[in-house]
Amino acid sequence: MFGLGKKAVFATMNNYVNVIQFALYHAALQEQHRVGNAEDKWVAAALANLLTGKEDTSSHTDEQRRLARAQAAKLLVDDQVRLAAVMCLRTTAATGAGATVPEVAEVVRWVSTIGEIPPSAPNPDIMRRLQYEMAKKYCPGAERPDAWQR
Repeated sequence: MFGLGKKAVFATMNNYVNVIQFALYHAALQEQHRVGNAEDKWVAAALANLLTGKEDTSSHTDEQRRLARAQAAKLLVDDQVRLAAVMCLRTTAATGAGATVPEVAEVVRWVSTIGEIPPSAPNPDIMRRLQYEMAKKYCPGAERPDAWQR
């Protein structure tokens, strides 16, 4: 899968991760609203970073990361969210565009305690489909999936 066009494939897949990260951020905000919590963009950002392997411990407080994990556990019950998170985590590990492989592996292990995870490696076709579906479902103004990354 990653032959001569490895850099191009990695760049495309990282773009898909960015779109899914944005969708997860909006999913977190929607969940906060649904359960009656005050909107907390920092927690939503920490959640999106955690589930895409782009967590930076200097960007969020321990409390924000704790709340993000608790909220992520609720979102990860959804099969599509869980698939998107695992594919993003694996892509981030494969491309070196975020957290280290051991950090990503720890998050994938944690996700596996919430529900079944896909056995497959990151796949550009799956990632492309997921970024369209996640953006359409969670992002305001994403009614036209063709406007998103191809």
